[in-house]
Amino acid sequence: MKILNKLFVFTSFVIICMLLQMNISYAQTQTEKLLEQSEAKIKANKFKEAVKLLDKAIELSPQSAQLYVKRALSLRSLKKDKKALQDCKKAIELDDKSTDAYYQQGMVYAAMKDFQEAVASFRQALTIDKDYANAYLGMATVKQEAGDAEGACEDAKKAQELGSYEADDFVKKHCRR
Repeated sequence: MKILNKLFVFTSFVIICMLLQMNISYAQTQTEKLLEQSEAKIKANKFKEAVKLLDKAIELSPQSAQLYVKRALSLRSLKKDKKALQDCKKAIELDDKSTDAYYQQGMVYAAMKDFQEAVASFRQALTIDKDYANAYLGMATVKQEAGDAEGACEDAKKAQELGSYEADDFVKKHCRR
């Protein structure tokens, strides 16, 4: 009888583990689908729809920094800066090495006209990846708006060196050759 009880417990444990693994796999698959759908909505400038999809994805995978970064981008585009900033902070809490989270946080601060915090966020991204062109371009945009044309051009040229096509446009428009 003891052997049967042990066998039952062991078999039950194995079945529970398999069910948990299936549930995790399902959640990951669903999250990936929702992320793909949200990215398509973002590209189509359908940010409200993207936020709804990302809300569902975050319910399934609340530990994914990437999902919070994508939702922050969408919220910022909807001019919901405070909510976007909360998502950036959550993404950084989950992954403090996410250059995209710091970049997006910088963009939110820039939208809020908090240029000092924006530059600090872009610089934090650069401490993680010194070749992160978007961070240089973000700093250039903020510095230009704050009246530091020389600093803006330095950062834009660095972004340009790193292959940013958007930096090409910035340099042509704002910088002397």
